[in-house]
Amino acid sequence: AVVLAFGIYVGQAIAVQGANVGPLPFVPVLGLETSVAFVGLAVPASAAKVGLTVRFLQLVGSNPTAAVTISLLDALCGFLVQAMVIVLTLFTGVVTLTPSTTSGSSIGSTLAGIDWEMVGVVALALLVLAVLVVRFVPKARAFVADRTAEGRESLRVLRSPRKLARIGVGSLLWNVVAALVVACSLQAFGHSATFAELILINTLVALFSGLMPIPGNVGVYEAALTAGLVAIGIPQAAAMSTAIVYRLATYAV
Repeated sequence: AVVLAFGIYVGQAIAVQGANVGPLPFVPVLGLETSVAFVGLAVPASAAKVGLTVRFLQLVGSNPTAAVTISLLDALCGFLVQAMVIVLTLFTGVVTLTPSTTSGSSIGSTLAGIDWEMVGVVALALLVLAVLVVRFVPKARAFVADRTAEGRESLRVLRSPRKLARIGVGSLLWNVVAALVVACSLQAFGHSATFAELILINTLVALFSGLMPIPGNVGVYEAALTAGLVAIGIPQAAAMSTAIVYRLATYAV
């Protein structure tokens, strides 16, 4: 599991290379991705990734706006790949999940407890407020116009099939390797699951935990992964042990 876990950062580095308009050296980008994981222990993972990626790209010559655009593009493409994996495995009937009955450990019960209508209202209100500020505050409108012009250059990667393929391959690679690491961790406790089940669970857990503003997703990731494994029939003790080993393996790298 520890050996395979290194492949997660390789896939992420390939995706970042694809999101950048110009060429980026692979080894420094690989170092960037491992640094993101390390800093993610102290701050929320999303903030660590955006912050470090922006600073790294600035140091190699990208302007701040382009650096932010590249970082967000990489994150968006990763999200789209994860969503595609979920759709292909869950809605095609390849995998059937049985919600865990253990209190506090089910991803489904946690999501059900969220007032999604209120979340939607707040998000819409913030969007409307942002539009109004940009529309009626001259300084804000000028700032957005300048940043848009700078960021437009970075979006040229969307017109390059080679760049898009690199982003997609990198994002898919690290998700596949992460599922294999879970498989190794599960096998260590005498249990197994199909690859489709493991990649679905790991993708759902990655999406879910990514929404939590908790440094390193400590506790959240382990609970979500345990619940997912229990949902495919893995005993509670083995599922929790697998989650802990998986986390140790990925951070040991």
